[in-house]
Amino acid sequence: MTWQGILHRSLASLGRRYPPLRGRDCLRSLAERVPADGEVTHGVRLGRERFRMRLDPQNWIDHHLHYGGEYEPVEGAVFCSLVRPGHVVVDVGANIGYYTLAASRLVGQRGRVLAFEPTPTTFRRLRENVELNAARN
Repeated sequence: MTWQGILHRSLASLGRRYPPLRGRDCLRSLAERVPADGEVTHGVRLGRERFRMRLDPQNWIDHHLHYGGEYEPVEGAVFCSLVRPGHVVVDVGANIGYYTLAASRLVGQRGRVLAFEPTPTTFRRLRENVELNAARN
């Protein structure tokens, strides 16, 4: 890993850990100016569910997950409040699996998640994230 990659990861990590104050925004701003070394693995959250994802900070959604740790917090909270253990969730246009991975945790072993992503390169990233989290349902 290059010095830019180390600096980038350090600043991004600090920006996610501190409460949303001006200092956090300053750290995030600095981190965004240092290019990431391609894809990185980070912990993200959707509601109360936490999981790891391979992210490419050059991608718009990945960028928000990388620097903020979550994406669509209001929609995510609603989603998490609706999905229960044993449910079947269908994620059409699953992208890299943000909602897919949260759903996998929420439905548990008795539930099932069906994720569909038509773009081959994005599907590859979806599959990598599912494997990274050992999601088998």
